[in-house]
Amino acid sequence: MAFKTVIYSALSTTKYMSQEFNPLEEDRAWMQRGHACIVTDNMEKLRRNWKNCLGIDLTPNWTMDGPAVVRGENRGNCKALIAFADIGDLRIEFIQPVEGGTQEWEFIRKNGNGIHHIDPNFPRLKTLDDRVKEWERRGIKLLQIDEKNRWAYTDTQQLLGAIIELH
Repeated sequence: MAFKTVIYSALSTTKYMSQEFNPLEEDRAWMQRGHACIVTDNMEKLRRNWKNCLGIDLTPNWTMDGPAVVRGENRGNCKALIAFADIGDLRIEFIQPVEGGTQEWEFIRKNGNGIHHIDPNFPRLKTLDDRVKEWERRGIKLLQIDEKNRWAYTDTQQLLGAIIELH
């Protein structure tokens, strides 16, 4: 079976090819469906491996930065490189933490590179605040929240076998 990478068909080619490409700012359409995320300590090595082994190209890197709060502790400004690939209906996000004490760094130190989280894109709750309140009502705590970019990780690794990301 041949794999074909389909990258952000809703975005113009110029936006995709630009190093300034940032789906959070350019077009929120990419968030209309969920994704799985792989964290890495070396994006370029991972990019080469995906191309050489699977024939799949990742999008150009873009940088996300902002303040991180991990388990209620303010960790200051953090920065990460982000890339994506679409494989059929499956969207994969790739994150390489660059600066700051993020939860992704903790995961890499403990587990090495690998699948970090799943974002099922819960459509029934309209805002991140609503989603966080619903999970907290169920007794599930947050691992990390980024108020600037509007996402959060839930502490669900033991309960569900994966960290769940909320938008």
